[in-house]
Formats: sequence, C-alpha cells, structure tokens
Amino acid sequence: MKIIQLRIATLCLFLLLYGQFLFIAAAAADDGENKILLICLDGGTWDLVNPLLKRKQLPNLAKLINNGVSGILLSDPAFSPPAWTSIATGKIAEKHGIYIFTDSRNRKARYVWSILSDFNIKVGVTGWTMALPETINGFMYLPIRPYEKRFAEGGRREYSPSNIEEEVKKQVRIRKFLPFELNNLFKARSVFDENLINVSKFLIKKYQPDFVAMGFEGTDEYQHFYWSSLEPQYFDITLKEIKEKSQGLDNYYKKIDGYLGFFIKNNYTIIFVSDHGFLRNDLYSGPRISRGLNSRKPENLYKVFFINRLLEKLGLLNFIPVTEKCARIDFSKSRAYFFNNVL
Repeated sequence: MKIIQLRIATLCLFLLLYGQFLFIAAAAADDGENKILLICLDGGTWDLVNPLLKRKQLPNLAKLINNGVSGILLSDPAFSPPAWTSIATGKIAEKHGIYIFTDSRNRKARYVWSILSDFNIKVGVTGWTMALPETINGFMYLPIRPYEKRFAEGGRREYSPSNIEEEVKKQVRIRKFLPFELNNLFKARSVFDENLINVSKFLIKKYQPDFVAMGFEGTDEYQHFYWSSLEPQYFDITLKEIKEKSQGLDNYYKKIDGYLGFFIKNNYTIIFVSDHGFLRNDLYSGPRISRGLNSRKPENLYKVFFINRLLEKLGLLNFIPVTEKCARIDFSKSRAYFFNNVL
C-alpha cells in the first residue's frame, strides 16, 4: 500500500499519479487485482491526524503510513475549487480555469478519469468536489447537497450513466437528507456520507473499476465551525461545547479511517490527499469587543470580520498574514483584545 498525505493539493501529485495510473492501471486491466483509490479529504490536516495516530485511533491510516510514504507539500492557492481541480487535472488554476465554486462549467482541462477512460481503463468517481457528471468508462456519483439545490443548474443529474440511478435506488438503502444547519451539522453530514459510501461500494462492486476517485468534505465543514474547540482561548465557547465539538472532529477522522478498511481489504493502492490544511483565522475568531457579539452564531462571523478590519484601520489591531489566505493577531502590536468566558 502507498499513501501520499498532502496538506495542500499539488501539481507534483498529478505527475506522480499520471505515470503510476498508466502503469498500474494497465496492469490491473490484465490481472484484475492491483487497483487504485485516490481519496481526498477536504481540509484534512496533520494537526488533527497526528494526535489520533499517537493514540492508535486511526489503524487503517497508520497501516498505510507504515507501509508507504507520507509528507507535506504546498501549493497555491489553498482554496477548495482550484485545489480539488488541480489534484484531478494536474494543472494549475491558470490552466484549468477553476477559481471559485461557480466555475464548474468553465473548466479548460480534462480530469484524470477522462484520460484513463481513453485508455479503456475502468474508472469510478464519487463525491468529488467541482466535478460534474460526464460520460466515462465507468460510473460517477456526485450527490447534490441539500443546501446547493438552488445552484444545480438545469436540474443537474447525480449519476452517470443516468440509467444506473433506478438500480441504485432499488439495491441501496439511501437515507433521506437532512437540512445542513449548524445545530444538526453532525447528523446531516453523517447521513450524507453514509449514503455516499453505500452507493460507492455498490457501484464499485458492480463496475469493478481499476481506478476510483472519492471525496469527503465533512472535515472542512466541521473544522470551519468547530475549530474553536481546539483553541478555546481565542473563542467564546463553553466547556461543554469544547468537549462535544472536539469529539465530533475526532470522530469524523475515525469514520474516514473506517472507510479505508474496505479498500485495504480489497488490495487497493491508496493515495490519500487533502486539498488544503486548516488553521485558526483571527479575522473571524477574535477579538471580541462586546459580549453581545458571539462567534458561535454563524450570522455574526462577518460582523466579527468587519469589526476586526475596522480595528485594524484604526491602528488598534495588527494581523500577521499566514498561509492559506488567513491571518493571526500580533498581540505585541495590538491594543484591542478579545475576551473569553472559559479561560
């Protein structure tokens, strides 16, 4: 087994993948044994993975690391739409044309699964961010999230070929989607991912693809809203929330680790990547200038952002630019500070 763990999507990845795909996948077409899984975890970061590995709570990921290679690579921009597309096309944003989420239909480069299809290699794609259903030598399952229904131009279909949809519905238990709201984010994401993995396993068994690309976005969603549990000194958060949210983050990584077991058991060569890492962004996390402005409410995130910008313009707050388009407070040069009701 092989693993390449990237904190951020890289052009180097594709160069490795393309040569390896053509060699290994061609061999797989002959012996039917050596298959490849490319799995991308949105916002996956070593900062959370390493502690779980030390506690021996990610046994499948540990098995990949111990029997392969792992490391950190950096690319720019560290933003989901161009990063996911770079992983799957091997081209930088200037060449593939994807910069924001609404750019899906403006892509100028071909995905690796389309290239492999030209070589008559069976492929399967599920849950890949920024991908749209297309005709390939295999299948695609790209479920539309409940919160993006209004963005589904022309009633975008979720399956390719479209005739497999009815068979999937007859053969696979698909739970009803829950609305993606902050107060039920864990439950909603759990239902979404359960459907994704169940449909994926069914289609993989049916089509027997030599190459599978699979994406999971829950890490990014959880970390955007629950990173406060990891650095509570910078947020307005209760002790109860710290425990619940940190457990939720850990449990998601454990769940993904459990999914890896299916592919390890079936002798896949596994390439495990992340589109970007994750860290605290003080533009949204602090400082607090009023007890009435609570960052736990999503509608207040932008209020915090604009107040921080105002304090910065007034010379009361100084930010240090850091990687991934974020910023942290330079407290040695700032006179406006946050409060915290925990520490």
